[in-house]
Parts: sequence; structure tokens; C-alpha cells
Amino acid sequence: MTSTSIRAAVVITAVLFLRLALTPLAATEPPAGDVELGKRIYEQGIGHDGQPVKALGQGDIEVFGSDFACTRCHRRSGFGASEGGYYIPSIAATYLFEPRRIQRSDRYRALFIDPQSARQSAYVRSPRIRPAYTMETLHTALATGLDPGDNRFQDLMPRYDLDQQDMANLYAYLQTLSAEISPGVDDTHIHYAIVIGPDVPAERSEAVLATMDAFVVWMNERIGGDQRMNQFFPYDGADVREWLRKLKLHEWRLSGAPSTWRAQLEAKQAEQPAFALVNGLVAGSWEPVAQFCNENAVPCMLPITDFPAVNDVEGQYTVYYDRGLYLEAELMLDYLSTPPPSTRHNVLVWHAQGNRGEIPAAYFRELLREHDQIKLSKLQQYPGGDDLAAFVSANLERIRAADTLVIWPDADASALLQALTAHDLGDVRLLLPQAAAGSAQMLLNSALADQVYFTYPRALASGYYPETYRIQGWMNSRGLEVTDQRLHFKAHYGMMIVFDAMRHIFNNFHRDYFLELIEHEVEGSKNPGLYPRLSLGPDQRYLSKGGYIVKPADQQPDYIAAVTDWIIP
Repeated sequence: MTSTSIRAAVVITAVLFLRLALTPLAATEPPAGDVELGKRIYEQGIGHDGQPVKALGQGDIEVFGSDFACTRCHRRSGFGASEGGYYIPSIAATYLFEPRRIQRSDRYRALFIDPQSARQSAYVRSPRIRPAYTMETLHTALATGLDPGDNRFQDLMPRYDLDQQDMANLYAYLQTLSAEISPGVDDTHIHYAIVIGPDVPAERSEAVLATMDAFVVWMNERIGGDQRMNQFFPYDGADVREWLRKLKLHEWRLSGAPSTWRAQLEAKQAEQPAFALVNGLVAGSWEPVAQFCNENAVPCMLPITDFPAVNDVEGQYTVYYDRGLYLEAELMLDYLSTPPPSTRHNVLVWHAQGNRGEIPAAYFRELLREHDQIKLSKLQQYPGGDDLAAFVSANLERIRAADTLVIWPDADASALLQALTAHDLGDVRLLLPQAAAGSAQMLLNSALADQVYFTYPRALASGYYPETYRIQGWMNSRGLEVTDQRLHFKAHYGMMIVFDAMRHIFNNFHRDYFLELIEHEVEGSKNPGLYPRLSLGPDQRYLSKGGYIVKPADQQPDYIAAVTDWIIP
């Protein structure tokens, strides 16, 4: 028997089986569908009986469970994706349960955002007209790979073996999938908000707000011009005015203890819903805001924080630049253990009072507990002010007995480093976070110049990023006073990546889809030199995953030079 005849026999058997399976569905009242159980099928591939759903993939290979759940290709929003040259069509409720129609916005997204092979380009251009799905025709399509218009699905689409109850549950859920636009969008504006905590220094919040306000004015002028255009618009045809919205930014100022922030955020969202949060600032942990965003399905883009909510962040609603001081602790451990030492290291840890000292020191201690070759000799809080010199003198023997002194300072480590340079510390290595790297120039002429190292989870100043000059010119042309260039650049990048995603959302104003577009846009975004590389994959939530170890260096930008390649812990 030839392979062709075998395949034909398999298809005939599947069709006969399907007819037998569908007969009761057509002859009797279909069972009631459970939306939550349908969501579990869609997102996890688990049926109503708690067992993985079965399907046939390419080459008639049996597959099952979460590996072939609907979200793997069609995403949480249902709006599909473009992957590996393949275009995954939308199965959102507004597409699935209406007759298939030709939309210029769909064609643009399919044909021009990602490169397509000649075969896929032809496939996307073909009309594939079909009537709206019913439960019966959807059941047939999922089992045979043929839609109600007799158009065959792409080979990537599995053929699913769903019983009547699973089909009813999935059908019930798909009727709700992105069926209504998300809050925060009206006929004229998309509303965004920035969350600012109570202990954020005024100069930091003012720098971010000035940049964001200037961006909103600039972008709304451009959008207003596009809305007034009467001629054909190049990337969506004449119907461009149907989806263009201006930006409106709201300041959500928080007060009091973090335990009260959740109620404050709920009240502000009830007063005027925000489609997304952008460029937030808090002095401590972002956790309370992240919890609000997760439970209300509000995208939170690129808060400027050293303390992200790092637990189970994958697939959640906050996208971060990096893991903050937790990443720096991991970089330190990676550096101390590579190559693995032949004997145990003795590490002394000092930290300042407050979040920036205490939180990363505690996290670093937890990392060391799982590392057999590095011993924590002591963890100490060092004082400030006049007591600092006496503290250093009293601990000189402990410092000299250690291999490495890890220091977690407050915002400024200059006073502590100055006190340390007054003594002979032996051969101990000093390891500090990048916030202390501003002291590198001061250390150049000291005896400690060859003993001090910093973590550096960002781009080196010696790198070349053309976007840096464009943003500098943009800021100058708007009369913005540059008080903290990196802070201004982060504020600008956060707004730009949000706007880039919204350019491609067309009239599909759904928050999950917005996050999926962000994941897609980051790789090709214009990096102003914040990090060597910015990237996101599906459900990833950190744009940058690593860092360097640097040390003081004369005649170098920022007086530092990398002593390692880029490290990803």
C-alpha cells in the first residue's frame, strides 16, 4: 500500500468517525457549555474530565494537552500571530462568528509586518470566504481541517478529537473571546496612566512626566494630521479614521503604605479606566501594582523600578526592563562561581539600611544558601554618617579574611568607598551594584582601583546606538531640560513602544492583543542605548536578561570597562 493510499484511508476513516460522532449532536439538544471549562481547553488543552485533549498534528502524529492548546498559536487574545513565515488567523469572537470578510487591516498585518514566503504570501492573499461558524460547523472544522466554506486549514493546524461536552464548553468560551473592546478606549482617545509612588523624589517624577507630556503633545499632533487626511492612507486604506485615537495621559499619584495602594488603584480605575499603565515609578517593590494589573487584566508597560514582582512573572500583565537588583545579585553569584573555585570562597556582605540595601542583601544570602562552594562569613548592616569610619576600622580583620566583600549601598556608595580607601584591605575583592559605578572615577587613583568591581546590567557607553542622537535632538527641539538622560530615555522608549504597538492594533482595542503586539514589536524597536539588546518572546516579561561585570578604567567612557562578556545568569 502506498503512502498516498494510506493517507487517504486515514482521512476517510477520520471523516466516517466524525460523522458518527456528530450524529447525536445534530439529532439531540447540545449540552450546555461551561465558559470556564472552555477557557481551560483553550489555554491548557485540558478537557472537562480533567484529561488532556487529543489531536492529530502534521504527519498524523498524535499530540495532546498543553503542547497543542489553542493559545500556543492563536494567543490569549485570539487574534493570532505571525510566526516563522506563517500567518495564524484570528479566532476572536468578532471574526469567528461572523461571515469571513476581506479587511485591509488584516491584509496589512499579514503581509507587511513580517516577511512571508511566496507560498504563505499567496495563502494570505486568497479570499477564503466562509459563512459564520456554528457549534456544529466548528466541531466539523476542528476535526477535519475544513472550514464551512470548504477552505482547508494550513498544515500547522491540528485536528482535534473533542466530545460533545468539550465542544460545547469551547464554543461557549470562544463566543466571549475578545468579544468587546477593553476599557480605557472611547471614540476619541486611548487613556493611559502613570503610577507614581509617595516616596519618589520630585526630580525623578518630573523628568519622566515632562518627557511623557511632550511625547503626547507631539504624537497627538501627528495623529490629528492623519485624521484630517482625505486621501488613501498607505497602511490601512481609506478607513484609517475609524481606528485612529489620540493619547490621553493620567497621573495616578499614590499615598500612604503599600498595603493601601490596591484600593487607591481600584478607585482611580473606576473613575477613569486606563487601557494600560506606562512608565510607573515607586521607591520600593512594584508588587502591589503588579497584583492590581494581573487581577484587572491591565497591561503595565516598563515601570522604572529596581524591585519587580519577580515571582511567576511569565505571562502576567507587567513588562519590565529587567529583574532589577535581583538580577544584579544573580550576576554577582555567576561571576563569583565562574570558573568554579577549587576551594570555598568566604564572602562578607554589607548592606545599607533601607530597601536598596536590605532586599538585595537578603536575596543574595538566599542564593548563597544553595551554593556549596561559596560560604557567607557574615551579613552586616553598615551605618552612615560619622559612625561609618569607625565601623570600617572595627571590621578590618574580617574584611582581610574574606575573599570578596559584597556591598549593597543606598543610592550613593561614595562615602563608604572613601572610608575603605583609607585602609589596606589586603587582597579582598569588592563587588557592588551598578548604582555605585558612578564612583569609578574617584577610585582610579586609589589603592583599591584594581580590587573594585561593579555589576552592570545595561549597555556600555562605548557602544554605538544611533537612536540616542535622535532622541537627544527630539528633546532639544522641545526645550526639555535633561536632568537624568537615562531616565528621560526610558520614559521616551516606554511611550514609543506603546505607540508602535497601537499603530498595528487597528480597531482591535483589546489589552491581551496589545501585550502580544508589544512582544512582537520589541525585537525591531529603536534602542536608544538602554541595553545591548532588547527582546521578548511569547509571554516573556523582561526586555533584558543579563549584564556585564565592569571595573574602574582610565580613558574610558564613564570611567569603566567590561571585564566579562555579557552574562545571562
